[in-house]
Amino acid sequence: MDAAPLQPAASRECLHTSGWLPGETLFSLCSREHVLSGARLSRITTLRLFGDSRQGASHDVPARLEHFIQVTDGQYGATAWQICLEHTLLPFYLSWRPPEDRVQVMKQVSGQRAGSVKSVLGLPSSRFGAQHPLKLCPQCVRADQATFGTAYWHLDHQLPAVWVCPIHRRLLLECRFKRLGVGRFLWCLPSMDESIPIENDLTGAVANWVDFGHLVLEAAHKLQAVHIDYDRLHRIYIQALYELGLMKGNHSFRICEIAKQYLDFLDRFNTHGKFGSLPSTATDCGHHLSSVLYPGHVSRHPLRHLLFIHWLFGDWPSFWSAYDADRTQSSARQSAAKPRRQSHATGANALVIDLVTQGRSASEVARACCVDVHTVQSWAAKDGIAVCVRRTALRSAIIKSLRQGRSKEWVARQHRVSVQTITRILLTEVDLHEQWREALWQRTRVQARTQWLRNMKSHPTYGNKQLRVLDPAIYAWLYRNDRQWLCENSAAQLPSNHSSRVDWRHRDALLVQQVQGSLLTLCTVYGSNQLTHQALCQEVPALLQYASKLDKLPLTRQLLERCLVRRRTRNTRP
Repeated sequence: MDAAPLQPAASRECLHTSGWLPGETLFSLCSREHVLSGARLSRITTLRLFGDSRQGASHDVPARLEHFIQVTDGQYGATAWQICLEHTLLPFYLSWRPPEDRVQVMKQVSGQRAGSVKSVLGLPSSRFGAQHPLKLCPQCVRADQATFGTAYWHLDHQLPAVWVCPIHRRLLLECRFKRLGVGRFLWCLPSMDESIPIENDLTGAVANWVDFGHLVLEAAHKLQAVHIDYDRLHRIYIQALYELGLMKGNHSFRICEIAKQYLDFLDRFNTHGKFGSLPSTATDCGHHLSSVLYPGHVSRHPLRHLLFIHWLFGDWPSFWSAYDADRTQSSARQSAAKPRRQSHATGANALVIDLVTQGRSASEVARACCVDVHTVQSWAAKDGIAVCVRRTALRSAIIKSLRQGRSKEWVARQHRVSVQTITRILLTEVDLHEQWREALWQRTRVQARTQWLRNMKSHPTYGNKQLRVLDPAIYAWLYRNDRQWLCENSAAQLPSNHSSRVDWRHRDALLVQQVQGSLLTLCTVYGSNQLTHQALCQEVPALLQYASKLDKLPLTRQLLERCLVRRRTRNTRP
């Protein structure tokens, strides 16, 4: 029963397209094949190329690539990664994600479905949106038709934040299809008749968008098969801010001054338009910068970092030279064999470290510096210096339990000592604290995974939302720390992680402003009695995004009721 539907996958199709055009997307290639084959319906082409009437027709996230490679006999790429690397948007995001995310994404796009790829990439919760409208340049369309006989979709035009053609330096147009669910499963090629202009709020900052779009393109090309090292990225951020006088010491940010200057920079891009998720106040900017500057909760969305890089370095070559220079310095530091890690101690700490390095005992140094013995031991351990500590059987047992990832409270109860004693041992043994934290994280992950699977087994009819309510703590830990595994072992797609800090009044005012700006244009096209909600959503995509939140947007709701009341009244007449 299961083998019958797979029989078409073994056949080889004689395709009408001879090969890739320069910088062409996978969606464009399949759209050209659909036109050349003369298929009456898009689902016929989708079924022929991908073995499914719908899966594979997405313009931004591919699916069923193994089937496509088998059907085309590897004519357009021998592996799924080769096709994705050169003809999709995935490398733009994967370069900023951990290497294991690439394995997960490629597994999904190669198999039967790729529904959760955007969740793995963190796009729904990024506040930049997970949609990628199809974009075209009118001059490129005419040039392609003259050169190749057909227009096609350029990969460079589809990159996020690229709203100006890098060749002709004019604003791109958006295709009406593949936008807000319109023509979701259709194959289409660029057409001036089926395109709409980008919002007018970009026209006043074309030069800024050209510069930033050029940086995005350079980053996408340079990082095609490279993973960003966030430790190195953090170091060069600190170095650049230090040179600008925006650091207090070596590790503290002048966050208020940084936020002020960065907010002035963002104003150049008219952020209430395409980048509506970016901060508009100094307080919001401080929260936004924390996801860029602080390693503990760093954002892995490329646009957050590329905007910051654009402000901090100006262009991509300046950033990349600093990034390469740090890589060289890091390699030199690792190759140099040092007896202990480099000391950053100052004041009394430095004196203690110097005396310990000379071979003096901890008690002797403590008396000389008028500090506690345990303080000397902890300062030395922090600098990677092992001092002589009396190793009893109890201390060895405690260290063994800590290396197994047991909590401090559990170890204290087990060995009948205080939590303070456990903390002291953690801080006076070289590298023990780091080892304990890693082991504790691994143990917590195993326990969380086990409990989640137990809940799924105990409640087989529960969906993802019900399982989340059943044990919210386990879900929250897995979502924040082990999201890839949670995606693979969830009953439903993960929900978006919307921020709780939302100024609905400000958002309501901005949305009303966008709707009012579009009403004049729409009424001249459709007439006041013919205006539909779908047409309005096409002009203001945010309306569809906040359709379920209108109770929090009273001004927008009242405006919609006024402008659409005639349409509803006409439809309810007998």
